[in-house]
Amino acid sequence: MNIPPHMWGYRLSKVTESIRPVVSDYCDHLKKYWRDGEGFYISGLAGAGKTGAAVVILRCARTHNLSCTFITMTDLRECVRGKVAHNGELSVLDRCKTVDFFVLDSLCVEDAKDLVFGAHALRGLLESRIQAGRVTLITSSMSREQLVAFPYLKDWAHKLPMLPVEGPNRNTTRASERESSILKLMGK
Repeated sequence: MNIPPHMWGYRLSKVTESIRPVVSDYCDHLKKYWRDGEGFYISGLAGAGKTGAAVVILRCARTHNLSCTFITMTDLRECVRGKVAHNGELSVLDRCKTVDFFVLDSLCVEDAKDLVFGAHALRGLLESRIQAGRVTLITSSMSREQLVAFPYLKDWAHKLPMLPVEGPNRNTTRASERESSILKLMGK
């Protein structure tokens, strides 16, 4: 699934409070959402818990024996550039098109520009998943307004419900906590 190692321990109890009920309901009724091909566009500030929410849903999908892939936009772009194969047969891009649950993590403004390498592949990937009724979860710091400003993205942007995440930057909070712990250990 390619979930980052530091995210494997992420559980529903850690999901940001503003969206925990939605994520809980999604997991409770996952088979229905899967049959209906319903995913989310999860947006919010950096560190607010977007990736964690997507990971919880993806892990839930795995408990139902559904095929899943998690990939960051940066990694997807590099795989498209290098025509990287998945298990020697399908390309990573083709694998992303065919899995039951797909998480595209960290889509940003720079990735959405038509001039960026891989933008055409991204458009084709999203269009094929939506046409096939496959679940797609996208995490991004871009608002819906920013997203629809890009002509090739606005076609599918309205097909994925927006799930806004509100909360503090947990990355900064965790970094401060680690720093405090280190300083205590050093006696400072």
